[in-house]
This record gives sequence, structure tokens and C-alpha cells, in this order.
Amino acid sequence: MSTTWEFGDGSEVVEDDDNVDHTFTAPGTYTVTAEPGGTVEVVAPAPPTIVSLGPYPMYLTSLQFELRGVPEPVAPTWEVPDAGITAPIGGAFVAVWAYEGTYPVTVKDGVDTVASDEFEVKASGPGHIISISPTSVPRDSGEQVFVLTGENLDQFVPGVSGAVEVCNGLDMYASPAYVIDSPTQVTVTHDPALPGMAPPVGGYLDIRMRHVGPDVYGNNVRVLLT
Repeated sequence: MSTTWEFGDGSEVVEDDDNVDHTFTAPGTYTVTAEPGGTVEVVAPAPPTIVSLGPYPMYLTSLQFELRGVPEPVAPTWEVPDAGITAPIGGAFVAVWAYEGTYPVTVKDGVDTVASDEFEVKASGPGHIISISPTSVPRDSGEQVFVLTGENLDQFVPGVSGAVEVCNGLDMYASPAYVIDSPTQVTVTHDPALPGMAPPVGGYLDIRMRHVGPDVYGNNVRVLLT
């Protein structure tokens, strides 16, 4: 005997078996009817989601995450390919990026994807560098002055409450190849003879404000070396 199944979401199937599988495309409560048979209400839960809890206090370009809506325990593996630092901290998963932008975050249980989404990472607060000028310089430019604009940069005293840091493609800091003129200006001498600054790894410089608060790191801005 065939059974007609109506799932309450506009879909209907006829099966020769008394058992049937159906996937609801949206969460909610549905009235499922089997003819012959009867009627029952079923609840389709919301799919698991990755929820942002906001920045982690130590880093301006960071986010804390939770995985919610998982119907049964999983051993989550977090995949954040563009982040420089990732770690579980205080019940949340923390990811830190060098730059502002929109980045993918995926949680897997073994090989199965549990949830995936994209999140905007935007720095804010004192010490946040908004822009740098110039944004590109010739590789052989020698000494170059860069001017920073940002939020309350002038409140930091180099060497006391804040310091501009300069690094290159290997993330090796190039000091003493740079001089902090003021909280909003730094002079960099790009010398290929210095460790870590020879091409091709010297294709760019990263400049950031460090220690904008107790153990707080600011965001990076990038200068291309042409």
C-alpha cells in the first residue's frame, strides 16, 4: 500500500514504505500528514551557526567566535586560513588578522562542514591606523618618510605608551632600519643589505602601532615596494 506524505512546507511524496526522509529548507514547526496514517507536528531546528562575540581586547583586528545550534556534541575544528593567530581562549575561539577586511570562517567535525560564514573585521579605537601616505614606494627609494592618520595616534608617546613597528614580508621587524619621528610619522630606510629586507621577501612593508594599551596591538597597514 502506498502512503502519501505531506510535509507542511508545500512538498508531497508518495512512497510504498511507511518510512520517509525529508529535509526542511527553513527552521520552524511543520504539520506532517500521512495518508493513510495520521498527523504529527515536527520541529525543524535552525542550522548550526558561527556567532561573532566581538573583538578580543588584546588585538584591534580580531574577533571571538562561538558555534551555536549544534544538535549533538561535536569536536569542532576551526579553519580560518587568513588569520595570523588562532586559539581557543576563555570558552570562545579567537582569530587575529593583520589587516581589516572580510574573511571566511569554517567549523568542521572531521571532514564534514558544520557551519561556514564570512565576517567583516574592522579596527576601531585609539591606536587604529586608518591610512598611510605614500602607499607604495620604489624598492631603491632609500630613506622614506611615511605619515600615518588614525584614531588618537597623537596620544601615544613612542617608547612609553605606544610605538610604531615596521616589518617586512617575513614578518621580521626591520629595526633599527626605521626611526619614529612622532606618533604619526616614521622614517624607514629600505636597505636590501639588512636582514630580511632583500628581494623578494622585501616586496612590502607593514607598519603598525603596538602597545596602544596594556598588551594591546594595533592594526597593520601595508606599503608596496615596487
